Amino acid sequence: MTNYTRSTAVRVTMALAGWFVGTGVPTGDKSETTIVANRLALLKKPLNQSWLRRVHSSTNAAPLRGRNEERGPISPEDFAALKALPQFRQ
Repeated sequence: MTNYTRSTAVRVTMALAGWFVGTGVPTGDKSETTIVANRLALLKKPLNQSWLRRVHSSTNAAPLRGRNEERGPISPEDFAALKALPQFRQ
C-alpha cells in the first residue's frame, strides 16, 4: 500500500499497526513517500535503525490514535514497542 505522506507519526502508527514500513518513490513536490507491506521482503527501502533514532528525537512521533490529534514525542512505551518489531530487530 502506498501513501503520499512521509510523516513520522503516520509511519509510527502504521508500523505499530503491524505493517512493515518503507520509503516510497518521490511524487509531485514530495522527495519521498511511504509504502507499507505485509512482508518485509516486499519493501525495496525499509525503514531502519537510522529512522528509529530520528523517531526517538522527533517532537512529532506519537502514534495517531482515535480522534486524538495531539502531536508530541513518542512515549517510552510506544518507542519500546516500535523497537521490538521484527523490522527493527538486529
